[in-house]
Amino acid sequence: MPKPDTVRSACERESTVRLARRLASGGRCAAAISLGISPRELIVAAPDAPPLVLRLDAPHPLDLARLARCAARAGEGGLATGFRITDALSGKAVDDRFFAGFRDTLHRLMAALPARLSPTDRHALGLLQLTRILFLYFIEAKGWLDGRPGFLREEVDGCLARGRSLHRDLLQPLFFGTLNRPAADRSALARRFGEVPFLNGGLFEP
Repeated sequence: MPKPDTVRSACERESTVRLARRLASGGRCAAAISLGISPRELIVAAPDAPPLVLRLDAPHPLDLARLARCAARAGEGGLATGFRITDALSGKAVDDRFFAGFRDTLHRLMAALPARLSPTDRHALGLLQLTRILFLYFIEAKGWLDGRPGFLREEVDGCLARGRSLHRDLLQPLFFGTLNRPAADRSALARRFGEVPFLNGGLFEP
C-alpha cells in the first residue's frame, strides 16, 4: 500500500503537469510551478517534458543545474525561452549534444590511433581513454582532485604552456602513477598533483 505522502506527491506532480498542458493548449508557451507540502517539493512542469521535482530539504545538484538553465536571458523572446525551458527540464538537448560530441571525439581518437590496430582494438582503446577522462571530470566535480574545481583545466594549460605532451607528461602520470597507486607509493612526479584519491577499481590500470 503506497504511503499517503507518496500518493500526495504523485498527485501534486500530475496536477502540475495537467495545468501546464492546459495552459499550453491554446498554442501558448507555458510552464506551471507548484509547491508540494509533504514532502516539501518545488515542481516545475512544461507540456512536453517530464516535470522537474526539486526536493527542497535536500536538493540534488543535477536538479539545481536543470533549474538554473531555465533562468531568463536578455533579449530572448518568449517562444525561444519556452523551447529552452522545455529542453532544460527534460535534459534532452544536453544529452543529445553530449552523445553527439562523444561519438565525434571517439571517432577522431580512433582515427589517430595506429592503423596496424584492428577497428575493434581502436574502438576499445579510444573508448577506454575517453571513459577515463570523463571519470576525471566526475571526481573533479566532487572536489576529489586536490580540492581544485579547475584542476583539469589548470593542469592542461600548464602542460601546454611548457610545451609538454598531454599524454606522456600529464595523463600517464595522473592515471598510472597517481589514481591507481596509494599515496605512500607515489613518485615525486605523481605527488605534485596534490591530494588525489587512490581508485582501486581497474579503470586506471596500464
